[in-house]
Amino acid sequence: MADDSALNQVTVTFTDGTVQTFQLPESQGDEVQMASRIRHLMESNFLALETDQKLLLLPMYNIRAIEVSPAPSKLPDTVLKHAVITE
Repeated sequence: MADDSALNQVTVTFTDGTVQTFQLPESQGDEVQMASRIRHLMESNFLALETDQKLLLLPMYNIRAIEVSPAPSKLPDTVLKHAVITE
């Protein structure tokens, strides 16, 4: 496996409050491809992940939030950038 500096983290929070974290290799395509993949994900009924040689399909209606860290440098134009979380 690659070192931690070459990994992105995806954290999924489900509607029941449980949280699952996945690590992905940073090389998931170029910046334009990543923006396109994020746009498709936003329109999809499922979050699809290949893990341990298995396909994992998570229904979006069971997901409250998806966090990708670090954020890709190229994002779809529908994303509002530089937001600050206030509590």
